[in-house]
Amino acid sequence: MFPLSHIYVATKVAERENGLLILGSVIPDLAWYSTPLRGVLHNEPKEFWSFIKEKYPDFLDLALGVRLHSQIGKGADYYSDDEETGFAKVNGRKILKEVAAAFDIEEGQQALALSHNFIEAAVDLHLREKFPSIVRMYQEAIDSGMVGKVAAILSEYFKKDVSLVEDELNKLFAFFGPENVSSRIGVCSNAVVPYLEKVLDKKLNFDQILNVLDQSLALTKDSFMTFLGGTIRQMRVGFKNMV
Repeated sequence: MFPLSHIYVATKVAERENGLLILGSVIPDLAWYSTPLRGVLHNEPKEFWSFIKEKYPDFLDLALGVRLHSQIGKGADYYSDDEETGFAKVNGRKILKEVAAAFDIEEGQQALALSHNFIEAAVDLHLREKFPSIVRMYQEAIDSGMVGKVAAILSEYFKKDVSLVEDELNKLFAFFGPENVSSRIGVCSNAVVPYLEKVLDKKLNFDQILNVLDQSLALTKDSFMTFLGGTIRQMRVGFKNMV
């Protein structure tokens, strides 16, 4: 999932909105690009929960956001990314040919990984249109002054220098920030294209990428809320003893 989807699911499952929960629901995606911190939160949500519960109990909503994000324990990413039933993977297969053509790659696992990202981006754009307050909530969480404290906590957990962690968080919120996931052009020009040009080490055709995103929007417009609603209902059961 992209950030707005994670924020929407986390706040609906927990039935509250606050900056710690919102930031926690986004920061596991440091796994996308942060070499020093790659994958740690995404793959250790229970360990992080235990750490926060013991040392920083007032910040437990931060850890809850992380748990509600991660595929571990059937957080939100499980329902999007599962190879057999995940919404983004199932729908991503429907645009596999178009994605392979746009990126000039084979219709294999790499193309499927990319196509599922387009489905996730489309869901965020639909959410922004239907619930524009999510963008405001996200920006307010970033601007709340809590990022520095979150960085200090993560620094202790990761055993990394706090300035490095804060820098990585700021990069995440710049790359995956509210503006970049709130419009078709923002997604393509400021998030998807620069990231994928770096990963694939090739120059991409912006119009082709935008066309794939438009196909993803059309494909998901009638089903994204059913997917999100079903995910929330199942997670309320799975996480009922935490929220």
